[in-house]
Amino acid sequence: MPLAVLGLGILAAALLLGTDQIRQRAIVEDLELLKAVGEIELGAATSHLWLEEYVTGDEVDVLDIYENLDRSQGLVRAMLGDRPAGGGVPVAPLLEEPYLATARSLAADIEKFREISVERQTGFEEGQPVGIGSAIDVHYDAVFRDLLTHAQSLATNLEQRMVRSRERSRLVFQGILLAWCGIVGFATFGLWTRERRRLQAEAALRDSQAQLIQSQKMDAVGRLAGGLAHDINNYLAAVRGHCELVGMRRGEDPWISRKMDAAIRVVKKSSSLIDRLQTFSRQQNLQLEVLNINRIIQGLEKVMTPSVGEGIRIETDLAEDLWNIRIDPSQIEQVLVNFLLNAQEAMLDGGSLTLATSNVSHADSALEEVLITVSDTGSGIPSELRDKIFEPFVTTKADDGRRGLGLAIVYSIVEQHSGRITVKSLEGKGTTFQVYFPRVLEPETLAEAVGSESEEELRGTECLLLVDDNEEFRRSTRNLLDALGYEVLTAGDGAEALDIFEHRKEEIELILTDVVMPGLSGPEVVERMRQQRPVKALFMSAHTDKITLRHGIAEGQVHFVKKLFSAKGLARMVRELLDASSDV
Repeated sequence: MPLAVLGLGILAAALLLGTDQIRQRAIVEDLELLKAVGEIELGAATSHLWLEEYVTGDEVDVLDIYENLDRSQGLVRAMLGDRPAGGGVPVAPLLEEPYLATARSLAADIEKFREISVERQTGFEEGQPVGIGSAIDVHYDAVFRDLLTHAQSLATNLEQRMVRSRERSRLVFQGILLAWCGIVGFATFGLWTRERRRLQAEAALRDSQAQLIQSQKMDAVGRLAGGLAHDINNYLAAVRGHCELVGMRRGEDPWISRKMDAAIRVVKKSSSLIDRLQTFSRQQNLQLEVLNINRIIQGLEKVMTPSVGEGIRIETDLAEDLWNIRIDPSQIEQVLVNFLLNAQEAMLDGGSLTLATSNVSHADSALEEVLITVSDTGSGIPSELRDKIFEPFVTTKADDGRRGLGLAIVYSIVEQHSGRITVKSLEGKGTTFQVYFPRVLEPETLAEAVGSESEEELRGTECLLLVDDNEEFRRSTRNLLDALGYEVLTAGDGAEALDIFEHRKEEIELILTDVVMPGLSGPEVVERMRQQRPVKALFMSAHTDKITLRHGIAEGQVHFVKKLFSAKGLARMVRELLDASSDV
């Protein structure tokens, strides 16, 4: 059966190609005939003009007059199949009788026009009255009009035939194309049916492997999270370093102080998102707290308002007497941030986003809930996706290749907190998410962290070698250390660091190095340096504990700091290492 369907498909494709070739050939032949008729008209008109000039006394080569007429007569005879056309214009013979009759009349008109042209030329040369307005001139013009009439009639008939041929060819082509589509559709249906039966036969095996596949997926997410944590935390550390450097040089300007502190808080929150991704991949327990959700929304409003875009307004409508709920604050922040980012994508031309809270009591039960409502005025969710948006890798964004867990994680987090979520949306009218959490009667347990480091900055003038493969992190950390008064040498990898150490090992007092780098790792670089001269080292990493342990780094065994660190924290560690009596 599959071979038969394949054969029919090939035959239909061949018919499609053959029909198209025939259609193209017929069009080309008709175009050649139309071109020939045009040449006939042009030749006759030119001969007419030249003879008029000749009989009025102008100097004209009469041979050119009859060469044009001979050329026209040759083209007509080629149409009649008498002989090939001369002059290089290929003309296919006419086969239908109506066209042949018109062509014969045209051939006769050309012959008459030639005869009267000779007669008029001879009369002029013998001094007879053959000029404009004479009897022979009137007859001459009448023969010329008959010639043009038959030529135009033949051209019109050929144009009509070409239109009819195109229409017939189009219908035949469409018919064969529909047949080919039917064959392909039939084959596709057959293959789909065959595949569906095969999948049904394998359903039991798939069910038995589901847990293993899920485990492998989570392991892959964990590996991805570890790599992302390293790279993103490097960039976040660079951002924090630049902000703290500005803060160190801000003088007495409280506005700059507030902005830098706000930027550092955003960096910390961003880093916590990466930590939560790692936590999610390792399936760690939730860190539940009893709190008023209004506090988290107010904090997010301050952070997100500057970043959502000038055309988007964030508004809040928070209940003053809102009940407490038991949640993991970081996880719920992730839910709200996801809603905010989705709304931003849906309002590229601007709009408003509203976050509201309220208490909900159900008359038919004793259940009491806290409702969080997130509404936007964006493009809305297509109806065909509305029931699928909580599935993994489903998106309403443009088809640019970007997919993620998205609202699937939101749904998972809400369920883990014994909550529920609903969505209402119309295309072009916006989207509203409603998240319900059960009320708890216990008092708040989450204490907001206050205060900041008050220790003065520790300065120095020693020579330090900073080794890190991330250029942004390397630049920001160097700027911080420069601001503290140190002389800082930098290297992008282990080989470059060893080369610098070879030339300046007597001056370098401390090595600050990343743990995991291309080529030589941080511990390998320090070990080779210590073979030349004892030197102190501070190891840094944004990787997870498992990866740093694989490179021989464990907190408490060596001097180690995790990215992100604060400027004061780094200054304190560097100063303590430099002031310590031991070399390692």
